[in-house]
Amino acid sequence: MRLKFILIILALISIFFFGIYQSPMQKLKSDTVFNDLDMPFWAKQENGKTTLWSKATSYCGSHDQKPNCGPVLQVLVITNGSTVIPAYGSSGHNLTTPSFN
Repeated sequence: MRLKFILIILALISIFFFGIYQSPMQKLKSDTVFNDLDMPFWAKQENGKTTLWSKATSYCGSHDQKPNCGPVLQVLVITNGSTVIPAYGSSGHNLTTPSFN
């Protein structure tokens, strides 16, 4: 009886955990802002040249309006030295940094 109760509890915990867990890519595709997908998170991914970083930059390159793509694109700009910064959430408009030549 006790073993059956423990197994039921473990099953419920598993269903709860797997039912609410979202991978970083699922979060990236969401319209809800996730604070854990910040610049330090993506900088760590970029520094490690992870598969997640590759997938995120590919996705955000064509979905720059997604709110969670902002930090990805910012890290991409910083690491590549670009002067054109996508202003996420702005319907695809870009910000251009001034030239100080």
